[in-house]
Amino acid sequence: MVLPSKKPEPSSSRTEAWFNSITEVESVSAVTNYQPKPKWNKPDENYVENFFGKYSVRPNKEKLKSLFHANNGLKEILNRKDGDFEPCCNKVKYMFEKGANK
Repeated sequence: MVLPSKKPEPSSSRTEAWFNSITEVESVSAVTNYQPKPKWNKPDENYVENFFGKYSVRPNKEKLKSLFHANNGLKEILNRKDGDFEPCCNKVKYMFEKGANK
């Protein structure tokens, strides 16, 4: 039995058909659930910079965590960040990287 030969579609037609078959994506953020990080308010930022300004070397992560839990002002900031330590840690790391503690 011989199958009837069919000319292959040109690749541009196949590509166009494939492209048209894909459902539209409204935005990248709908796919990735990307949410921009919230800005720090100025008083909290100043408090962290003033508190860690006396340190010549950035404390390690464990020490930072204990400081944020021990100091009332830092603890309030941590609570405003919903207990998420990572933004607090990153703020201190960035402060030391840009040299704001000098």
